[in-house]
Amino acid sequence: QWAWRIIVFAVAGGIGIWLLRYFSEITVPVAIAVLGTALTVGAVDWLEAHGVRRLLATFVVVLIMLAGFIGMLALVGQQLSTQVVDLRSNVVEGISQVQDWLKNGPLNLSQSQIQNAIDKAKDSISSGGTSPVSTVGQVGLTVTHILAGFFIALFSTFFFLYEGDRIWAWIVALFPQAARERVNSSGHTAWASLTAFVRAT
Repeated sequence: QWAWRIIVFAVAGGIGIWLLRYFSEITVPVAIAVLGTALTVGAVDWLEAHGVRRLLATFVVVLIMLAGFIGMLALVGQQLSTQVVDLRSNVVEGISQVQDWLKNGPLNLSQSQIQNAIDKAKDSISSGGTSPVSTVGQVGLTVTHILAGFFIALFSTFFFLYEGDRIWAWIVALFPQAARERVNSSGHTAWASLTAFVRAT
């Protein structure tokens, strides 16, 4: 009996993981939204307790989250732009050191051998079978997925913050009547743990 139960759980877990990966363009943004909700739901509750309507409190918190996210992106971009020159010079210096080691180190290669290896690497990269059109198409598809995931996460975060209790009550109602109380208490315990973990992180 234990053996077939373990097999059933393993198969169900494998199918669940496969489904999560297959629908990753939706599940990953929703997971990010859940983490963002766990981080900021306390602010929405605090604003509501101080007389702000929950809809307005949710708007305020989501806008602050957006501003913080855009600010972090701007800070990272500014830091990268100021260090591009140093990075380029370090890369050139590193390549020169590798070439010196190949010539003067234990391999003792000649300049022509090093140049032949570089030419072969260039040929293998250029003959990879990806045309500029397909490369641009892949980049465009990736950017589209990122933007779609961003808006899914934003949309989900808003409604998790605004009506999270109603959404959870609907999920609990999907379970059999006898199991709903245990599912509800387990969910609240898991949510408290997740909230503490995200805030500590």
